[in-house]
Amino acid sequence: MVDLLRGLVGRMPDDHVTGLRIELAENGPAEAEWTVLWRLREHGLRLTDAEVALLPLIEVDRDDFPLEPPDAARPEHRFEPAAPSGDDEVLLGRAESPELRRVVKARRVPTGDAPAKVVYVAEYGPGVDLVALQSLLSQRLEGALAEVVVAGEDLPPYQAAALAAGTPIWPR
Repeated sequence: MVDLLRGLVGRMPDDHVTGLRIELAENGPAEAEWTVLWRLREHGLRLTDAEVALLPLIEVDRDDFPLEPPDAARPEHRFEPAAPSGDDEVLLGRAESPELRRVVKARRVPTGDAPAKVVYVAEYGPGVDLVALQSLLSQRLEGALAEVVVAGEDLPPYQAAALAAGTPIWPR
């Protein structure tokens, strides 16, 4: 479910993805899967076969919920470095744990009518509870976005681009 929600970042409104991440942490995957389908339908988004496979607890009715063609275009996001600021301390206070490896700060460049947004990427060592950390950081950043990743994992394009473009803010 974490991978599915990562793939929805940038395709669905940010506050809806944040809400889904919080719901996953608070109510578990069964409830979150139903809400994901409802949100997808609300926004007219489709999933690929591979993404549907990430919903193991419910059976997706392919007649009721059509799949996205494999060659369908996905939004691409561009990121640029974002300057450190006093607001970073809020994130660092929430993200702190012995497993925290680094935090970078990027600015998501607007596409279409989407506003520019600050995106923090917090990279942890193996064995952390990604669901709990993602929910915690997402709830406490007051409009900024947070992505939680594990060092060395294969990342979807959005998270990989934000991590690559970001300015290191921790460790300094």
